[in-house]
Amino acid sequence: MVVNDHGALILLAAPAEIQQIIRIENLNVGEELLCRVTSLGPSFMGKTQVAIEFIMPTPGFWDASSNSRTPDPG
Repeated sequence: MVVNDHGALILLAAPAEIQQIIRIENLNVGEELLCRVTSLGPSFMGKTQVAIEFIMPTPGFWDASSNSRTPDPG
C-alpha cells in the first residue's frame, strides 16, 4: 500500500469501478473520508490494485502522529 496527502494505492477485495465513490477509514485516528477510484490495476489472490484520491486533499490523514485535530472542549 502506498499513501500520500491526495489518496492511496491499495489492494481491495471488493469489486470497484473507475469513478466509484468509496469510504476509507484510518483506524489509528478514527477518521474516515470519501474517495474516488481513479484507476484499477492487476489482481492478485482475489484482490485488485486500486488507486484512490480523496474528494478533498487531507494532509496528515494517514499519519496518526501528525493529526492536529483535537476535540473542542466547548
